[in-house]
Amino acid sequence: MRQAPGPLLIDGITALAVFALMAQQLIARHVLLPGQRPTTALTWLLAVVIAAPILTHRRFPRASIAVCLAAVALFAVGHYVAYPGYAIFVLTFGIALHSDEQVSVPTLFVSAVVLGVAVDLQPAKV
Repeated sequence: MRQAPGPLLIDGITALAVFALMAQQLIARHVLLPGQRPTTALTWLLAVVIAAPILTHRRFPRASIAVCLAAVALFAVGHYVAYPGYAIFVLTFGIALHSDEQVSVPTLFVSAVVLGVAVDLQPAKV
Protein backbone atom coordinates (compact mmCIF):
# COMPACT_ATOMS: atom_id res chain seq x y z
CA MET A 1 0.00 0.00 0.00
CA ARG A 2 1.22 3.45 -0.89
CA GLN A 3 1.93 6.01 1.80
CA ALA A 4 0.46 9.49 1.41
CA PRO A 5 2.97 12.26 0.67
CA GLY A 6 4.24 14.06 3.75
CA PRO A 7 3.43 17.66 4.62
CA LEU A 8 6.89 18.91 3.63
CA LEU A 9 6.56 17.37 0.17
CA ILE A 10 3.10 18.89 -0.28
CA ASP A 11 4.32 22.30 0.89
CA GLY A 12 7.41 22.02 -1.31
CA ILE A 13 5.38 21.26 -4.42
CA THR A 14 3.02 24.12 -3.58
CA ALA A 15 5.88 26.57 -3.04
CA LEU A 16 7.47 25.45 -6.30
CA ALA A 17 4.19 25.92 -8.17
CA VAL A 18 3.75 29.44 -6.77
CA PHE A 19 7.35 30.30 -7.64
CA ALA A 20 6.84 28.87 -11.14
CA LEU A 21 3.84 31.16 -11.68
CA MET A 22 5.93 34.18 -10.75
CA ALA A 23 8.92 32.96 -12.78
CA GLN A 24 6.76 32.48 -15.86
CA GLN A 25 5.61 36.09 -15.59
CA LEU A 26 9.15 37.36 -15.00
CA ILE A 27 10.49 35.48 -18.01
CA ALA A 28 7.63 35.95 -20.46
CA ARG A 29 6.98 39.67 -19.93
CA HIS A 30 9.28 41.48 -22.34
CA VAL A 31 7.25 44.63 -22.82
CA LEU A 32 6.98 46.62 -19.63
CA LEU A 33 4.11 48.95 -18.86
CA PRO A 34 4.97 52.56 -17.99
CA GLY A 35 6.42 52.67 -14.48
CA GLN A 36 7.44 49.00 -14.32
CA ARG A 37 11.06 47.99 -13.82
CA PRO A 38 12.88 45.18 -15.62
CA THR A 39 13.67 41.88 -13.93
CA THR A 40 16.95 41.85 -12.00
CA ALA A 41 18.74 39.50 -9.63
CA LEU A 42 16.92 41.25 -6.76
CA THR A 43 13.60 40.46 -8.44
CA TRP A 44 14.45 36.76 -8.52
CA LEU A 45 15.65 36.82 -4.91
CA LEU A 46 12.42 38.48 -3.78
CA ALA A 47 10.38 35.92 -5.74
CA VAL A 48 12.15 33.10 -3.88
CA VAL A 49 11.65 34.84 -0.52
CA ILE A 50 7.96 35.39 -1.32
CA ALA A 51 7.33 31.71 -2.10
CA ALA A 52 9.68 30.03 0.41
CA PRO A 53 7.59 30.68 3.55
CA ILE A 54 5.03 28.22 2.21
CA LEU A 55 7.57 25.57 3.28
CA THR A 56 7.74 26.82 6.88
CA HIS A 57 4.18 27.94 7.59
CA ARG A 58 3.17 24.85 9.59
CA ARG A 59 5.97 25.19 12.11
CA PHE A 60 6.52 28.97 12.09
CA PRO A 61 3.28 30.61 10.89
CA ARG A 62 3.92 34.12 12.24
CA ALA A 63 7.49 34.31 10.97
CA SER A 64 6.46 32.83 7.62
CA ILE A 65 3.75 35.40 6.99
CA ALA A 66 6.03 38.23 8.18
CA VAL A 67 8.80 37.23 5.77
CA CYS A 68 6.40 36.76 2.85
CA LEU A 69 4.58 40.05 3.40
CA ALA A 70 7.82 42.02 3.85
CA ALA A 71 9.13 40.59 0.58
CA VAL A 72 5.82 41.38 -1.17
CA ALA A 73 6.03 44.97 0.08
CA LEU A 74 9.58 45.32 -1.28
CA PHE A 75 8.49 43.70 -4.53
CA ALA A 76 5.62 46.18 -4.84
CA VAL A 77 7.87 49.16 -4.16
CA GLY A 78 10.18 47.87 -6.91
CA HIS A 79 7.34 47.92 -9.49
CA TYR A 80 8.32 44.53 -10.87
CA VAL A 81 6.28 42.61 -13.43
CA ALA A 82 5.12 39.42 -11.70
CA TYR A 83 2.07 39.30 -9.45
CA PRO A 84 3.12 38.26 -5.91
CA GLY A 85 -0.43 37.90 -4.60
CA TYR A 86 -0.63 34.18 -5.36
CA ALA A 87 1.83 33.45 -2.57
CA ILE A 88 -0.14 35.57 -0.11
CA PHE A 89 -3.36 33.73 -0.93
CA VAL A 90 -1.74 30.29 -0.67
CA LEU A 91 0.14 31.13 2.53
CA THR A 92 -2.90 32.70 4.20
CA PHE A 93 -4.96 29.63 3.32
CA GLY A 94 -2.24 27.32 4.62
CA ILE A 95 -1.96 29.21 7.89
CA ALA A 96 -5.74 29.21 8.31
CA LEU A 97 -5.76 25.47 7.66
CA HIS A 98 -2.88 24.56 9.97
CA SER A 99 -3.05 27.16 12.77
CA ASP A 100 -5.50 28.25 15.43
CA GLU A 101 -7.73 31.32 15.33
CA GLN A 102 -5.25 33.46 17.25
CA VAL A 103 -2.82 33.14 14.35
CA SER A 104 -5.08 32.70 11.32
CA VAL A 105 -7.47 35.63 11.87
CA PRO A 106 -4.73 38.29 12.23
CA THR A 107 -2.94 36.68 9.28
CA LEU A 108 -6.03 37.21 7.13
CA PHE A 109 -6.32 40.89 8.01
CA VAL A 110 -2.61 41.70 7.74
CA SER A 111 -2.41 39.87 4.41
CA ALA A 112 -5.38 41.84 3.07
CA VAL A 113 -3.82 45.14 4.14
CA VAL A 114 -0.42 44.37 2.62
CA LEU A 115 -1.98 43.09 -0.59
CA GLY A 116 -4.12 46.23 -0.82
CA VAL A 117 -1.11 48.49 -0.26
CA ALA A 118 0.95 46.50 -2.77
CA VAL A 119 -1.74 46.89 -5.43
CA ASP A 120 -2.09 50.59 -4.62
CA LEU A 121 1.67 51.10 -5.07
CA GLN A 122 1.60 49.84 -8.64
CA PRO A 123 1.93 52.30 -11.53
CA ALA A 124 -1.33 53.72 -12.82
CA LYS A 125 -1.52 51.56 -15.98
CA VAL A 126 -0.88 48.25 -14.22
